[in-house]
Amino acid sequence: YTEMGKIMKRLRIGLLVALCILTAALCGIFVYGMTGHNIYRGIKNREYTGIQLVLEKEISGDEIDSILISNKVCSNDIYIYESETDTITVKEYSEFKLTEDEISTVKVNNGRLEVAGKRKNQIGYYRGPFSFAGGKFYTELWLPESYHGEISLEAVSGDIIAEPAINLAKDFKAQSISGDISLPVLTAKNISISSTSGYIKTETIHADDNGSNGAVRIATTSGDINLKQVTGELNLSTTSGYTTMETLSGDGQFSTTSGDITIQHMGGSAVISTTSGDTTIQYMDGSAAITTTSGNISIHEGNGDRNVTSTSGDVFAEEFDGNFDISATSGDVIIKARSGAGAIETISGDIQLELEELKNKLTINSNSGHVDIRLSEKNAFEFEASTTSGDINTFFDNHLNYSKKGNQAQGTYGSNVQGGLIDIETTSGDIQITQLR
Repeated sequence: YTEMGKIMKRLRIGLLVALCILTAALCGIFVYGMTGHNIYRGIKNREYTGIQLVLEKEISGDEIDSILISNKVCSNDIYIYESETDTITVKEYSEFKLTEDEISTVKVNNGRLEVAGKRKNQIGYYRGPFSFAGGKFYTELWLPESYHGEISLEAVSGDIIAEPAINLAKDFKAQSISGDISLPVLTAKNISISSTSGYIKTETIHADDNGSNGAVRIATTSGDINLKQVTGELNLSTTSGYTTMETLSGDGQFSTTSGDITIQHMGGSAVISTTSGDTTIQYMDGSAAITTTSGNISIHEGNGDRNVTSTSGDVFAEEFDGNFDISATSGDVIIKARSGAGAIETISGDIQLELEELKNKLTINSNSGHVDIRLSEKNAFEFEASTTSGDINTFFDNHLNYSKKGNQAQGTYGSNVQGGLIDIETTSGDIQITQLR
């Protein structure tokens, strides 16, 4: 025990000495930096010059029908401006003095303008005591209004930003990994915009394929998507990014894992798949096919069929004309339709239905959830209902024949029944039908 105690004492003394040396070294570095010395000079290897033009090339717009800017090996941002002449101009700016092999190359091959960004070898620059920053580099593309060819933009961490309206007869493509993408007004045959962690923001985009809607592809992983007006056949996907859109003229396919989807106005049909993200559509003039695990779904106004499959998310649809097919496990279902017919099925979720005009057959099946229906008295239909342990109550009980236990009922309500049928079955949930006033 005595020998072990001596060893532990030596270790404590050694650790204390090492800590004192480390503290003294850090204090020395701090004092050195505070007196104006560059503590990063071991990694500073380029002269800082401020933003300067390092490349400028002019190309006649008549020679070009395709443009590619590829910054896959550098961090250059890409900016698009409108040229006042018929000349296409490419410029590159840098905060550092660059060597020749670090400046982008500009080539023209068979009507295709290719701009290739080059790897920048410097790490950054020293800005003051304990202050170190990376450099800024960007590429400018000056386009004449008369240019209508193809454009493809590629960036890694750089942003892609356009100021003027872009009007193309061919395809447009923009992709970045961590950079943001912002476009004001864009018209092209087909449009593809993607970013991994950066956001995507557009004002007005129109995919026009010889008078028909072209394809519009928007994709991110964690970046948010903000679209104002979109015309085209939209395919939108994101993992955790939030999607907001004002108007879509055309059909749409949406896929998200945990990101929410909010759409103000849809002028076509939609296929939507989510895991835990919520979906909200304020107005939809078209059919909807929506699948979700735990995300809530709300469609507020419009016309068209509503087909929804949900595990634990709630389903809400109102103020529409059309058929519906709703399946939910534990989520509640609330439907308020002006006219239509269809089927609703839940396991443990409750069902609330308001229906002004029954067009055909209504089928409702619930295991342990309650069924609450408000129905206009103007309808006429055959009626069948059964429950294992729940109660059955309707505003037309005098038109029904009940079983001895009162858990089954059938009959006809109204005259001039033309295919109208209501069939309800529950296990332990109650069934209640009241008048819609």
